[in-house]
Amino acid sequence: MAKQVSWTPNMSKFMLTWLSDLVSSGNRTSTAFKQSQFNACAIALNEHFQLSLNGDQVKNHNRTWKRKLQKIVKLKDLSGALWDEDKSMIVLDHEHYTNHVKAHPEDEQYLNKTIIHYKEMMNIAGGSMATGQYAKDSSDPLATEVVNLEEETTKKPTAPHEEVAQSTNAGSFGPKPKKAKPNPCAEDRLHATILASSERIAIAIEKSSST
Repeated sequence: MAKQVSWTPNMSKFMLTWLSDLVSSGNRTSTAFKQSQFNACAIALNEHFQLSLNGDQVKNHNRTWKRKLQKIVKLKDLSGALWDEDKSMIVLDHEHYTNHVKAHPEDEQYLNKTIIHYKEMMNIAGGSMATGQYAKDSSDPLATEVVNLEEETTKKPTAPHEEVAQSTNAGSFGPKPKKAKPNPCAEDRLHATILASSERIAIAIEKSSST
């Protein structure tokens, strides 16, 4: 069984970007990642954050984001919901929003605010969301993961030394949220680090995939 691990927002961002880049590069030949690719992602995470993760822990955390995406896809089909592609946002008017959140408070984090990492999640999912292949595979080994730091708005707040927030709260009532301004230099540095890590372990992936 994989050891428990607490994932910070920056760690999640790194993992999703790394896996999404792997898909974009054409190195994933099916809708599922190979264990060797999860292992390679763990190596990249360990190098960047000075951790000791393994491939199973990365695989487990990827499942957490699969469940998030499944929830998001369902919420996009809510009555009265509009989808803002530019902002990656499910937009509801005040009445629909209030009624839904009252009945389903756990969904508040996905409504009327930018959904972080939506594009990466969709890229990782590929076309499997439409075919139902994105559901958890019954053959996947069971593993334990502590409650995700990004999972619910009622959970423990992010520590100061971690990334400030996972989403930009646009407010409950208006469909015109202000877009958070990312730091382009920081984004470029992170992406460059991920690409460099991917190059360093490319040979290891190929060898593992051929066995």
